[in-house]
Amino acid sequence: MSGPHLFASLCPGPPRWRLDWQDIEEALPWIRALEGCPQDPAWHQEGDALVHTRLACEALVGLAAWRDLPEPERAVLLAAALLHDAAKPACLQRDARGLVSTRGHAARGEVMSRLILWRLCAPVAWRETVAALVLHHQLPFFIHRRPDRRWLVIRASQAARCDRLALLAQADAQAHVCPEQARLFEGIAAFIAEARAQGCLDRPRNFASAHARFLYLRDGDLALDAAAARDPDAPVAAPGPGRVVLVCGPPGAGKQAWGLEHCPSWPIVAQEDPLLAAGQVPGTARPPARDCSLDAPRALLREGVPFLWFGTFLSRAQRGRALAQIAAAGAMVRIVHVEASEDTLFAWNRRRQRPLPGLDLRRLLEGWQTPAPGEGHQVDWLANP
Repeated sequence: MSGPHLFASLCPGPPRWRLDWQDIEEALPWIRALEGCPQDPAWHQEGDALVHTRLACEALVGLAAWRDLPEPERAVLLAAALLHDAAKPACLQRDARGLVSTRGHAARGEVMSRLILWRLCAPVAWRETVAALVLHHQLPFFIHRRPDRRWLVIRASQAARCDRLALLAQADAQAHVCPEQARLFEGIAAFIAEARAQGCLDRPRNFASAHARFLYLRDGDLALDAAAARDPDAPVAAPGPGRVVLVCGPPGAGKQAWGLEHCPSWPIVAQEDPLLAAGQVPGTARPPARDCSLDAPRALLREGVPFLWFGTFLSRAQRGRALAQIAAAGAMVRIVHVEASEDTLFAWNRRRQRPLPGLDLRRLLEGWQTPAPGEGHQVDWLANP
């Protein structure tokens, strides 16, 4: 059963709207890993991560706003609620005093959600909607305390509907048994107000052009102060003549075949991830102080020659280094993310001239962050069977 159909089958319906937790645990074996995972008692006096997840899902299906949604959208939000804390066991830490922390579980949960839903053969757009909700699920709680809240809300709106994110946060907040629960709801109200003020409560925030959006979102990646001060409607210079198609995705997914078919006469820059060569997951180590592999794309950008830029670029950090060069040159970039099903990916990898060992490929996928809408001037997700 594919991802959307599986989660749709777990969604309760009228008139009882009763969540069958036994069915959920039988259908989703990974959820049992949450049992026994402790949480910070300052925010979670309800029990372990499994108890919290169950309470959040029950709160979600009790919301009138969730029940009023079309059935496919109810399934998306239920999937996000089930997955929102899936990475807590992997992120669990204790300090010298024995205090519990699961810092970073939202970002790691995004990747876990992607892999779980990928293995369930969920359509890419459906999967990425769920993954974006998981990634941003804590954002509404503390947005009012952030000086860059406008940029954060606008960025989130490019990948996830803010009204849906607020619904997920409301259910999550109801599942927090703690003295400061009211602060969570204050944050959600501030998040909704900011999204409404930016015209992106139920849609991505609009920009004057794709180039204006690209530069605005890049500013936030580079400096918090720039994100807080920048006006999203400020005029920007027209893009220069440079054009880049950044083709990224897991090794063996069919990137080269796509490029040769669609841009056969374009110059090609093929960049091996320096961390991949070192056997490290992308984004988990510092890049070299000077990466000579950037010399060729820099030269093409200076000349304004359109070119294909190949690489795995599985993490935002690795794509960010390439995108920084493109932005500095004032060029336009289309990001084409090519992937394949698990069976196809591993089969094609074995036929490559330089195949990755299966274990290394699995480790590489543990850092898989699909390009988000707005990360380039145009972003396309392509999936081979």
